[in-house]
Amino acid sequence: MTKNRLAILIQAFTWLGIWSLTMFVEGPIIGHGGLFHQIMSLRILLMVIFFNVVQRLLMPIFYKGKRQKFIFFSLLSIVLLVSCSVTMDLMMGFPQRMLEEMPQFNGLPPFPRKPLPFTMIPSVMMSVLVYGVAATLSSFSAFENQRKAEEEANRRRLEAELSLLKSQINPHFLLNTLNNIYTLSLTDSAKTPTALLKLSSMVQYILYDCNKPKVELEQDLAFLQDYLALQKLRLPENVKLEVQFPTQAIEGQIEPMILINYIENAFKHGVSTLEDCLIRIQIALEEHQLHLRVCNSLLERAPQSTQNGFGLSNTQQRLEHSYAGKFQLHTQEENGLYCVDLRLKLSS
Repeated sequence: MTKNRLAILIQAFTWLGIWSLTMFVEGPIIGHGGLFHQIMSLRILLMVIFFNVVQRLLMPIFYKGKRQKFIFFSLLSIVLLVSCSVTMDLMMGFPQRMLEEMPQFNGLPPFPRKPLPFTMIPSVMMSVLVYGVAATLSSFSAFENQRKAEEEANRRRLEAELSLLKSQINPHFLLNTLNNIYTLSLTDSAKTPTALLKLSSMVQYILYDCNKPKVELEQDLAFLQDYLALQKLRLPENVKLEVQFPTQAIEGQIEPMILINYIENAFKHGVSTLEDCLIRIQIALEEHQLHLRVCNSLLERAPQSTQNGFGLSNTQQRLEHSYAGKFQLHTQEENGLYCVDLRLKLSS
């Protein structure tokens, strides 16, 4: 059932309930009350028509900014409703005739008719009340529709931004990896076929899985392990690599390639052939949270925090888009090491 049909059904049952309640409460007071039933039914019918005119015709005019047209037709509709209601009262003699039909008033002198202004007051008040209710409900509905439209627009904008960020990261990562393999081919060509095989597996992941909003954590960790295996092929003997991955069952989902840049950054800034170096990579699972800690030796160059460049700033934006309020990222220098700590709440 569509939203519009549901709203119409709810409104129909509401008016039917008002009519039934009026009949139930007022009917016993006036006996058979045939005239009363006719008048009340006509009044409620007029109110239903007026309610829908305000909600479906007048309020859209207001939302379009046509204020003068809106005021004119609003006043016109109220005047027409009040005129119809008062005319009906005068022609049918309501409530005088209704009271005269009640047994307890038999034999009494006729009731004097109320002045016209007093006859108009109940109709005017009821018209304003129905107008207010219709306008309020329409405003709430319009506000909710606008909120949902804005949320949808924001969602589409974020998706477009994330797609752009991913499309930027993949070529950036592949370029760095190809440069590493080229260097390896010059220094140790026997390892090049193994490196190309690892690269093939990584490219397959990038082409077929990274276009998804989320992937299984196990897949992303396998990608990281291929990357680390590729790096081991080219590391000089003075670089010590310590890797610790989860040993328990790996569950949960993560945005693809959200971790790789922090690991790649350690190899970019923490490797030297002139001095002993350490790269430590630790990934742990704590309930529904992933903890990544990457440390590398601080070398005699510009501070690493000022050299993060394109890859890390891109990853930072992705974290803020996809994991707003669900991640903690800290960097620090301790004991000659530059360390990155990332805690990330996983999707189930």
